[in-house]
Amino acid sequence: MKSFRAMLPAAIEEARRAALLDPANPGPRVVMVTAARGAQYGRARFRPLWDGLVARAPHHYEGYWQALQYWCAKWYGSDRLMMRFAGRAVRKAPQGSPLTGMYLHALDAQGVPSTARFVTVTDPAAG
Repeated sequence: MKSFRAMLPAAIEEARRAALLDPANPGPRVVMVTAARGAQYGRARFRPLWDGLVARAPHHYEGYWQALQYWCAKWYGSDRLMMRFAGRAVRKAPQGSPLTGMYLHALDAQGVPSTARFVTVTDPAAG
């Protein structure tokens, strides 16, 4: 783990260079958001990385997944922050987007039993 953490600053720097070469490509920014966890970025350092990613790709699934991990309690957030993040992702997601599943990922990260995740919704007009 020590050598892994030692390599993260270089990985983030290379991703920054790649982002400069192709500013519209969200890929390098996803790498930066991902590596920020291992590099132990605080919220003030993480936020610009996240903002840069969503400015280029506002509905990038992998980017949201990596940020959800950042905001969970086992990393740098809490259950409350992670659930708020997931809720915003769902509300901002275009219709049919896989981002609508982000809330389920957040529930899973909290350890909510799978039987509690789904509620059957019936149509009251159907009787």
